Parts: sequence; structure tokens; C-alpha cells
Amino acid sequence: MDERYVSVTEDEMLRRLRLLLKRKGRLTFNIIDDTAGVPSASSYVSHFGSLRQAFGRIGYKSTRDCDWIDSRQHWLGVLESHATQVAKIVRGSKVQVDKRGACTRVKLNGKSRICFLVARQLKKTRT
Repeated sequence: MDERYVSVTEDEMLRRLRLLLKRKGRLTFNIIDDTAGVPSASSYVSHFGSLRQAFGRIGYKSTRDCDWIDSRQHWLGVLESHATQVAKIVRGSKVQVDKRGACTRVKLNGKSRICFLVARQLKKTRT
């Protein structure tokens, strides 16, 4: 691993991302990971906080609707609130709220009983 590791400055990372955008016309996690000579998409996330922030630094806006990412923390809080409310209502059981993964679970006596998820609706397209 040490032999394969190459340190690249953030400016150089952005330059390589701009060149890739120019060549491909768009950017995605897979396009970045499949391109030799460009740091991994995970490296961009580590250095810039997210791919969207790295994309923003080079003036690129994805055509995909990513607005849900901005509201994700809010909805995770709503899930936790609902799960906690349910846990308070249930009596006679040991209750545990588990926030790992995509699902916020309320466990009763160690068994998963209720799972809270956030569903999002895609924007409707006109036909």
C-alpha cells in the first residue's frame, strides 16, 4: 500500500478533476474511481467534505437532484424523535433506539420490532 500511495495537493486534485470533467463532460463517483491518475472519489470526500463540495470548487453542478442530501440531517433527527416517542409509549419492555445504518429502529426486549425510514419523492417530470 505504501508503494502505491501518492500525496497530491488539493489544488492538484482539483486540477485533475477539472481535466476529467473536460474529457468526460460530467462527473460521478464511478467515473472518478474508474479513471487512472485521478484520486479516488473517497479521497475527494475526505479532503473536501463531499463530492458536491469538490464539484462546487471547480464550478461543476451535477444534473442529478441532490437536494435531499442537504435535508438528510433534519430528517434523521425527525426519525430519532419519532422512535424515541414510540419507545416512551411502549410499556413493559426494555426499549432501545438504534440509529445505525439507514433505518432507525426501536428494539423491544432486544428484538427489532419497528423500523423508521425516510422516503423521498423524485421530482415529477412533465410529459
